[in-house]
Amino acid sequence: MSILDTILEAKKKEIESLPDAPVGEPVDRSAVTGFCDAVTAKSPGFICEIKPKSPSRGDLIDRDRIPEFVNLYSKHAQAISVLCDEEFFGGSFNLLRSVAEQTTLPLLAKEFIIDQSQIRLAKHSGASAILLIVAALKKPDLENVLHFAIHQDLDVLLETHTEDEMQTALELVSGLPEEHQTRVLIGINNRDLHSLYIDLQVSADLSAIARNQLPDCTLISESGIETPEDVSCLKTQVSGFLVGTSILSSADPEEKISSLVSA
Repeated sequence: MSILDTILEAKKKEIESLPDAPVGEPVDRSAVTGFCDAVTAKSPGFICEIKPKSPSRGDLIDRDRIPEFVNLYSKHAQAISVLCDEEFFGGSFNLLRSVAEQTTLPLLAKEFIIDQSQIRLAKHSGASAILLIVAALKKPDLENVLHFAIHQDLDVLLETHTEDEMQTALELVSGLPEEHQTRVLIGINNRDLHSLYIDLQVSADLSAIARNQLPDCTLISESGIETPEDVSCLKTQVSGFLVGTSILSSADPEEKISSLVSA
């Protein structure tokens, strides 16, 4: 099985143990700017990531350094993505809750979401938005969780990697009421979640398809953004970037993020 297939199988088992309703007090972030509004307020917008480890790179940061990166992102980014998968990425919904207590930026719950219970937990833990991966669900199921998330007052980053996935994403967004369309950003993941191979040309190719069919859609390039040149090459084609590994693994994270956001 590919890494995506392996992760999704693990998620199915995790969901069986999740409560029907989250326990404890919810995180109150009602005063926080909406995720989509924050990311689109700057051109390009930056979503920077807290990711303790990854299947492709192994350990990235010790947990005791997380406040350092939250502070850094709060100065330079428009939103923060927090990994909520524990087994493969070293994150958790408790990590999301912890980050929510350290920043006023909107937070993206980056999880392999296939069930409404995960969405409820993300909202309860302080998320302003969730990631939905088109490759993870059949279209009817994806549509159901997309609508559920929006009705939970969450924005959505709808992630694609192939032309077929982009077509699905565009159809889903186009089918939403107009007031809900602005609550969805379409992500273009330059990383193939089956092989883990990265190609920035994916953003260039899929953005052209998206702009042709839905000119007003907001596109986010994800994965493989390493240099200011990468940002410069793509910023006329997308509205923002999701960046994690290149900052987390840098010898000078502040210099790295400064160079990217000023490109």
